[in-house]
Amino acid sequence: MSDRPNPELVPEAKRVLDEYLRTISFRSEVYFRGQVCEDWYLDTSGSGHINVHVVCHGDCWFQLPGLSEPLQLHEGDVVVLPRDAAHLLLSAPGLPAQYGKISKPHQVPHNRTQPGTALFCGYLIVDKNTYGNVFAMLPEYLIIRSHQGEEAKQFRALIDLLFSETQADHLGAAAILDRLADAMMFYVIRHALAQGMQSAGLLVALADKQIRPALVAMCDEPAQTWTVDALAERVFMSRSSFSERFSTLVGKTPMEFLAEWRMQLARRWLERDRLSVAEVAERCGYQSETAFSKAFKRIAGVGPGEFRRARAPK
Repeated sequence: MSDRPNPELVPEAKRVLDEYLRTISFRSEVYFRGQVCEDWYLDTSGSGHINVHVVCHGDCWFQLPGLSEPLQLHEGDVVVLPRDAAHLLLSAPGLPAQYGKISKPHQVPHNRTQPGTALFCGYLIVDKNTYGNVFAMLPEYLIIRSHQGEEAKQFRALIDLLFSETQADHLGAAAILDRLADAMMFYVIRHALAQGMQSAGLLVALADKQIRPALVAMCDEPAQTWTVDALAERVFMSRSSFSERFSTLVGKTPMEFLAEWRMQLARRWLERDRLSVAEVAERCGYQSETAFSKAFKRIAGVGPGEFRRARAPK
């Protein structure tokens, strides 16, 4: 794990990052909530998604192929595996276990008065653009310790609420768990960004004094007819130097980032604000619906009209 300090963000950059996080497309999927007893182990990799494990109460151990010895996890600790790496959660460090396998022979509902380890496990499913900008450059794993800092206390309160809902059988409990899992994922994202372990990505680029003004301009004025030349001029760099530095820090070209940012905004305007395709095309700076629709389908996988209909209230 890297010890590089977190890049400092000026208020303007924080504002842009907050706006970006508001537009990201993701969903959480809870695939296990229960209490495991005696000898057990699990590896949930292989889905292609970001793995998240929460220790609601009890202890267990975390192992990766590259770790010299397992790491102990305690109540309230959270493990995030951004790259879907092979891993093991184990009841004991010396337990014979196999990567890619799951063995939970003794399971009971969450109950703090009973022996065992209560787990809440899920996937964070993000679109490819969000993954590239936020998660792709992170290490194989992150551990959020429940005792580290004031934010950890807030995170712990959310986990306690998750735990209480897993024990209840009330009306709407499953829906509430999904929403709480979504909130937990935003805490995970914020923690991941705050670690400063990225070598590239949006956070690193926003901390760069030369590239930040271009990112702010694109995010604040998506309808503007931006070109690489115009952006380079705005940050007082040559076209080639700007393009090279932007691509190195962000991980994509200026025009690729701009197109993806516009489509993230477009998804929100289509789904949440229920704007027409023509209105969204104009807000995104496209001269015609046809050009916008082609760009939207290329990035989102479906046309804007189909996207809007699929997300219409039932």
